[in-house]
Amino acid sequence: MEEEEIKEGYTRVSDILHKFSGFDDAPEFVKAKADHKAEIGTEVHKAIRLYYLCVPYGPLSEEAQPYFDSFLSWDMVYHPKPKILEERYYDPTLMITGQIDALMSFEGSDPLVMLDWKTSSSWNKKMETSWLLQGTFYHYLMEYNEVPNVGNEFVFVQLSGEGKRPNIREFAYSVSDLADCMAGLQMYRRFYPIKEKKEKKGE
Repeated sequence: MEEEEIKEGYTRVSDILHKFSGFDDAPEFVKAKADHKAEIGTEVHKAIRLYYLCVPYGPLSEEAQPYFDSFLSWDMVYHPKPKILEERYYDPTLMITGQIDALMSFEGSDPLVMLDWKTSSSWNKKMETSWLLQGTFYHYLMEYNEVPNVGNEFVFVQLSGEGKRPNIREFAYSVSDLADCMAGLQMYRRFYPIKEKKEKKGE
C-alpha cells in the first residue's frame, strides 16, 4: 500500500498518537496483520468516498465488502449530507497535519459533524482515548484552517466485519482534551524534533 505524500517537514496526527500506543513493541506477525487490515480500511474508505460522489465503485474484495455493507446500513438510517470528504489540513506553526474522512450535516442539526470510518473490531480504553485525541487534533486543525460551521461533536463509525450495523462512538471537543493533545505533541517533539529544511543549492 502506497503511503500518502504530505508536505515536507509535517508530522501526521496518526504518527503522534501511534508512538503512545505501544504498537512499536508488538510482535512482527501482529504488525503484519495490522498492515493487512490497513489495506482493507483504505479500500473501504475509497468505496465510501466514491459512494458519496455518486461514482461507480467495486467490486470490493471479499474482506472489504462486509465493512462497506455495514456502512450502507448506517447511511440508510441517518442519510447524512457530505460537505467535505477526505480533506487534509495543515498547521504550519505546529507543523502537524491530519486528514478527516468526512464533514457532514444531519437533518435537524445545524453544526457540521466530523465523521471517521473505522474497521477496527476491538474496543478498549486505550482505543477510546486514542480516538478522542485524534478527533480533538482534527477539530483543532479545522478551526485553525477556519472551516465554517464545525460543531463540537465528532463521531467514529466502527464498521462491522460481518456486515452488521456499526457501533457509533460519539465524542465532544473540549479545551482540556486539546491541552492533553498539545502536551502529547510536546513530548513527541522531545524525541522526534522537527528537522530543519536543507537549503537548496543556489539559494
